[in-house]
Amino acid sequence: MIDGPMVDLSPAVPSMSLLTVSLGLALSLGCSGSSLDEAVALPGVGTDESTTMGADDGVAMSTGGAESGAEDPVPGVCAPGCQITLPPDWVYEGDDDPNRFEPGTHRVPGLLRDPDGNLLVADQRGDWSTLISLDPQGRLRWHRPLPLGCDLCTLNGMSWHPEGELMLSATGWAIDGGFSLLAGRYDVEADALVWETTSPLFFHDGTANRGGEITVVSDILTAQIFQWRPAGAGKQQITSLMIYGVDGVAIESPVLSSDINQQVHWPFMVRTTGAGDVVAAYPRGFDTNAYGVIERIPVPFWGAGFNRSVADPFDDIEIDDRDHTLELFHTFDGEAMRAVLLDRESTDFETTWAATVKIPSRVDGRGSLAIGPQGELYAVYQSYQAVEVPPETPPELSPEPLSGLTFVRWSPQGDQRWVTTVLMDLTWSPSPPAMLVDDDGGIVVASIVDDRLRVERRTQRCACP
Repeated sequence: MIDGPMVDLSPAVPSMSLLTVSLGLALSLGCSGSSLDEAVALPGVGTDESTTMGADDGVAMSTGGAESGAEDPVPGVCAPGCQITLPPDWVYEGDDDPNRFEPGTHRVPGLLRDPDGNLLVADQRGDWSTLISLDPQGRLRWHRPLPLGCDLCTLNGMSWHPEGELMLSATGWAIDGGFSLLAGRYDVEADALVWETTSPLFFHDGTANRGGEITVVSDILTAQIFQWRPAGAGKQQITSLMIYGVDGVAIESPVLSSDINQQVHWPFMVRTTGAGDVVAAYPRGFDTNAYGVIERIPVPFWGAGFNRSVADPFDDIEIDDRDHTLELFHTFDGEAMRAVLLDRESTDFETTWAATVKIPSRVDGRGSLAIGPQGELYAVYQSYQAVEVPPETPPELSPEPLSGLTFVRWSPQGDQRWVTTVLMDLTWSPSPPAMLVDDDGGIVVASIVDDRLRVERRTQRCACP
């Protein structure tokens, strides 16, 4: 039975200690070798430069973490006096778009790697979604329109099914109907849908319906998170799960929360734990005082299990091999973002440690979280860092902030390993860069640069004087 009247289930972003970056940055490099365990300096490629924030610029705090200063070297962690660099192994750039959609509407909804090592990237331009496949060296294999039955469609999330197909979550105008929530199981190699389900949503210009992520819960269940507005409910918005059974049949839709007219596009996330429960993270409150809520929901009863909240909506979440929930969110004060990473254990959903890092930026933006080999944790944020100029400089002659991607790495116990910023001509996006970390420690990131999709793989190296 569906809870609520809402859905027709018929299938069909230090005050003056701002990071100062010089475009004439030069490193005196005196190390050689090629492994992550050694201090290696490789020059950057093209116009990208990398600079590492000192302890005064990016301060990490860890509570309850393990001891620092381990005797054995950690791959990708530099010796004292050296600094981390992230030289690119390869770069893929998407096609330029002559139409140039409205600023802020070009984003990357997803980045995955398949068992064969190929990358699957989702490129969203306005209301048009494209899937792009790259080989392990970043060469284009193919690109296809989103294989769902909708026009003006927004891809909200994608994940792998255990049997190898791609799970897709979207909202948009169904080809044979109105504004809808769409879910699909897609055989990438065969370029064919295994199943697709369309659920009409009440549409109103003043209150948005938004889709979220999708996750496979068990052999027969799939969960999708979304926000919708019931007909005749004024500005009320409800956050729910849509539960699909065999062959994509929508079987129930438990309600998680109810809020009033959120217009900011906060993320709606859902993951499956090793124990088979569902973890959902979503925003609550008004746009001006929104906060984040995370729930661990037992399956198949879908009743409230554990529920916790944080000061701001979540940027990203992950489930690690211990079945702990890792949660990333941030605050923004106009001059810097302060990213917060929490580790929450599974039995009573309490926080075991917290780590923070300050990222100078004049623009707010969401971050992405990824788990690397040996349980190392990585985050990436868009950042727009001020350039220091003499006080007498007229405002009209002041340079624009330097844009780039700020990467952070922590140990599995929340101890900060390093922070570094790679400069590039970012196009601001309301969604974060997408990131994954390969088994050898290589970092793959997809972002929007000069309004074009840019996917690159970077290697962790150490530069020593």
